[in-house]
Formats: sequence, structure tokens, C-alpha cells
Amino acid sequence: PFAVTFAIWPHAPHAREVAASAAARRLDCLLHQPMEPLPRAGHRRPDPGPGALLTTMSTEQLGATLDANLRALPTVIGLNNHMGSAFTGDISLCRTRDVFRDTRRDTAAILVALDAAVARARAKGMAVAIGHPYPETLRALRQWQDREGAAVVPLRRIIWKLAQDNAALAARTHSLNTNME
Repeated sequence: PFAVTFAIWPHAPHAREVAASAAARRLDCLLHQPMEPLPRAGHRRPDPGPGALLTTMSTEQLGATLDANLRALPTVIGLNNHMGSAFTGDISLCRTRDVFRDTRRDTAAILVALDAAVARARAKGMAVAIGHPYPETLRALRQWQDREGAAVVPLRRIIWKLAQDNAALAARTHSLNTNME
């Protein structure tokens, strides 16, 4: 019953079927893009799987890998990272790193994280909360629903709002530059 967005790993056995099922229900999907992680305990670096973006890749390799993953799931409207702390930690590889996420499988902790997302949305106008498809997450969403006067909306509404804001800013900038000439 929630306007959730599915994040689908491009090489999952049923990736296309999940994307088609989501599309039939008018739910948005993201590419759950594998990316290079930081080392874990004992300096062991987990394998993010096939189709991963790595910090050692050239611009051409990054583009080709991302294109192949996007072609595997043509209905996605964006992407988020799978693992990827090494990749997203490199500012030259990722320009936007404003991320909110929760990682604890505990309903109370997820409720706290959702409240933090609401606070962020009030401060910035919107927030994206990323969670996992665990029973604890669903319980938290059911308990939290409509709390704090905040709504869970489809991701496409946030993308649309950002596009409108950017277009308005570009128009104002163009108008200012034209008037200064």
C-alpha cells in the first residue's frame, strides 16, 4: 500500500520479472548498481558482483558497464548503489552524495530513521529514505504511515520537482545574464 520504489540488482535471476511486476502496479524502479566497497574486517574487500563500477575503471569502462546494466532494466528511472562505499567515497566519480539510509533490522530503529527523514524533508523540502524489504521495515512503515504529517510519495514526484526547480533556476539565470548584456 506504500508508494515505494524497487531497487533491482541488474543481474538478479528474476530482475526483469520484478521490474515488469512493479511497472504493472505503477511503481518506480531503480537500478541497484553494484559498486566497489571499502574493505571490511581483516582488509577483506567483498565482491560486489558482476556489472560493478570500480574505482580503477576508465571513463569509457564506467560508461559501458553502466549502459549494460541500464539496458538490462530499461524501465528504471535512476539508480542507487549496492555496496559501493569505496566508489561513492571518491568525489571525482560521484558528484552527488546526499544519502539517507538505515541498516538496522529493528522496527524501533527504522521508525527513528523515518522520523529523521521527515526532519530532513522539512529542512530541505524533501528526503529519500532507503530501506530493505524486511518484515521489520514493513512493520515500521505501517506504524509510521501518516505520522508527523509527512507522506510517502513515488520517487518520480521528487525527480519531477527537482527537474522543475532546476528549470526555473536555469530560466532565472538566463534572464539575469540576458539583462546584464
